[in-house]
Amino acid sequence: SPSFLRAPLNRVVPAHDNQRSAGRQRLQEKEKKMPHAILRGGSSIADLWENFEPHREMSGSDVLQLEAAFLRKDRSQMLILALAIENGVTQRFFIVVGMKGQKIAIRCQHHQAFEKTSGVKTLVAQVAKMLVAGGAVVQQTNLRGLEMDH
Repeated sequence: SPSFLRAPLNRVVPAHDNQRSAGRQRLQEKEKKMPHAILRGGSSIADLWENFEPHREMSGSDVLQLEAAFLRKDRSQMLILALAIENGVTQRFFIVVGMKGQKIAIRCQHHQAFEKTSGVKTLVAQVAKMLVAGGAVVQQTNLRGLEMDH
């Protein structure tokens, strides 16, 4: 018979250990959620791109930077190249600003491995604040410092 059929079975884990493990896993998943904001109204994505200015914040050796913006040909999505240097760790990633029905969604690009640090979250929030300054209203977010319209 094939070797994988002869592999030893895993030990049996008591049910209470599984429940604790499931609780820990749910907590970890919550912390791993993608930083995001969903807005409606106000400026268009194209307007945001037209008015984009590179931005840099420095605090000691930490750097948060929005470097460049790229608009898709049909003007329905924009990528912002961002840089976060925190505690000596450099992360370069894209923030995606895209239409989701009649709303605008702002989040980090899913296809990149990065840590969702406070600096990464701050940069996503800064992009959302640019749209809010143009009249958009935050409908949903998991970012601190963004006021939601209820």
